[in-house]
This record gives sequence, structure tokens and C-alpha cells, in this order.
Amino acid sequence: MCGDCCGAGAGGAAEARAAGAGGGRKRGCMGTALALVALAAAAAVAVLEGTAGGVSYWDADGQRLLVSNFFGAGVSELRTKTKGKEKEEERVVLADPDVAGRVTLGLTVDAPRGRLLIVYADRIPRFGYSAVAVYELTSWRRLFLTRLDGPGDSTLADDVAVDDEGNAYVTDAKGNKIWKVSPEGEPLSVIKNATFSQRPGWINNLVGLNGIVYHPSGYLLVIGRYVGPAHRIGSSATVKDGDVYINHIIGFGLGKKTHVISKAAFAPL
Repeated sequence: MCGDCCGAGAGGAAEARAAGAGGGRKRGCMGTALALVALAAAAAVAVLEGTAGGVSYWDADGQRLLVSNFFGAGVSELRTKTKGKEKEEERVVLADPDVAGRVTLGLTVDAPRGRLLIVYADRIPRFGYSAVAVYELTSWRRLFLTRLDGPGDSTLADDVAVDDEGNAYVTDAKGNKIWKVSPEGEPLSVIKNATFSQRPGWINNLVGLNGIVYHPSGYLLVIGRYVGPAHRIGSSATVKDGDVYINHIIGFGLGKKTHVISKAAFAPL
């Protein structure tokens, strides 16, 4: 989500040249310190705001916004109440006890099969547990829960997409790979490629492969970089009635206790 927010881009190239000239140690330490300060500041803002944002998805059939909880294992449902003063009503619709203590990240709806796919991961800074689960949209009955991590793996399952056949594709933001899982929950393959790593150095790959979408033409669209302020991380976008809405992992507005979702405003370049 923020692989480019703490030193990538033109500044990163300048630091590499400085290191070759013998001045890289000081600049490298400074860059690491700034990155840690930025992450600490983001965490502090998250605690103050109490936002629970993760990934949002507009379920057109159910006329509701489904949102994962980045700070706990669960999914909330947001509906617009139209009687009287219009406002959003939120309630938790899914809390699986088998993943208690984990966090809920990416989610998507497999509309043809009436299913909800959810990605679970360890709480940072742990990077062990990664899994994908599928639930019925009507009853919330779990169909399967598949572990993706292997012995000794350092992983962070982040987002999920589903193709026309019902296969799930889950990004690993820590290991820069994609897991493929069958419609029945069987692990099929692991997709790896050298281009998944942005540049050498851990700071440039702090968060690797992130958002993923299946294109109807038969290929995957995957994000590997985030550019923007660390205290306002937009985690996903969803379309409702032709408008785009951005969900924030860490939002804005102290005292906000639920999700921070804003309507996107576009301007010509």
C-alpha cells in the first residue's frame, strides 16, 4: 500500500548514487529513521481516530456496502437509511471465531455463485498466518477456510479477486507473489515473477503486491506501489451508481469511530 511513500521514486535514485560515492550510510540511516517515524505517526493517528477501515465492496444485488475490518477479524454492512434524515447504518454481519485475533483485509463478491471471499492475515508486525475464506452471502455460512502460508513463511495476504470460473487470486504483500485457489478451496499454484519486486532494498518493498482485480478479458490487474501521505491511506475503491468511493485504512477526522469512506472527486489533468 505504501511501497513508494518513504523514499522511492527520484529520491531513491539520488540516494543510490550517494551511496556509490561513499555518502550512502548517513543518508540510508536518515531514510530509515524517517520511514519509521512516518509509520509510527500513522499508527498514532489510527489509534486516535479509531477507524476500522479495510477494504470496501459495493454489493449491488444486496444494495449494501461491505467493509472489512483492518483492526480485527470481521465484516460490516453499511446501508443508507432513507426514512427521515438520510444516514448510513452499520452493523457487523460476519465474525468468524476460527480467525479470532487475525485481521480482515481484502474481500470481493463472487456474484454468480452468491459468495463472499475474504482474506485473513496476522496482526502486524507478525507475518505468519495468511488465509482465504468463502462464505454464502445469504446465510454467511462458511464454505471453506484455506491456509496459504507454509512452514517458516513470512507472508501478508492482502487482497483477493475471483475469475469467471470461481478461482480466487490472493496477493502476498510481504512475499510479492499471488496464490491461486480453486472454487472448492484447493490451493492450485503460486505465481511468482521478478517484476513483482519494485527495486532492490527492503525499504522499496516494504509493502509489495497489493490490490488485485480480475479483468473480464482474462487477465489480472495488480498494484505494487502507493504514493501519498502515510496518515491517509486509501485502501480500496468501489463503484456505486456510477460514482467512485474510496475506503481508508487510516482516515481523517479525530473521533471517527467507524469507517472513513469518501466520494472521489476527479478533475481533468
